[in-house]
This record gives sequence, structure tokens and C-alpha cells, in this order.
Amino acid sequence: MNKKLLNIILILFLSNLMIADGDDCPNCYNPIANAGFDETYYRGDVGNLTTVCLDGSNSFDPEGSDISYMWTVINPENVELTDSTISNPCFTALNLDYDQEYLVRLRVSDSEYLSEPDFVSIHIVHENTLPYFTTYP
Repeated sequence: MNKKLLNIILILFLSNLMIADGDDCPNCYNPIANAGFDETYYRGDVGNLTTVCLDGSNSFDPEGSDISYMWTVINPENVELTDSTISNPCFTALNLDYDQEYLVRLRVSDSEYLSEPDFVSIHIVHENTLPYFTTYP
């Protein structure tokens, strides 16, 4: 084979490898889900409920498309979010007499591609003691 023809084939092969990033189209990227930082909340006083608000506002689509949100509380079951399709839904922590751990998953979509899941852990501390202040050193 001709050396010039081999070079052309090699260039075409390598350029195809460099361009193909998406599953089915060049330069297509999945959106990125960011469920926020793990957090600790302290349970409200007797009779008061603890409201937890999540923050997925740092999620984005690398191509700049609008994204939709899909939040799911993995654990414990039967916890309802105010709206699982917005960037910052809230939920009311169960009013239990022990510490609780909530695991929440976020996925985002740009209507063509779906992100990998991102998780956030929310720890609810049962014992919420009053702060102690003193004027003596």
C-alpha cells in the first residue's frame, strides 16, 4: 500500500477517536447532577418539626441546555418531598426519639441525556440541647 494512503487512513481513524465523546453523537455530553453537601440538622423542640431543604442548584448541563431534576429519598422509605422536580425541594424529618440518617439521590436530565446519580446524606440529631453561656473566663 501507498504510504500516503496509510497516513490518510490513520488520520481519519485518530480524528474519529478524538471527536466521538457522546454515546451516539459527537460533542454530546451528559448533564452533571450535584446534590449538595452532606449536612447535619438538629431536631426541633417538642411539637416542632424539622424541615430539611435540599440544594441541587449546582447541577448543570455542559452544553448549556435547561435541566430537569429528579430527586428520590432512598432511605428511609415513605418520605415525601415538596416537589421532586425542582432544584431545592424540602421534606419534613420524621419526629422520632433517636438520630436519623436520610439518603437522597439526584439525577438531572437535559431532555436528551440523563446524568449519573449524585447522593446527599442528611443526619438528624435527636438531642438538641440549649447552648450554655458564661461571662467568666
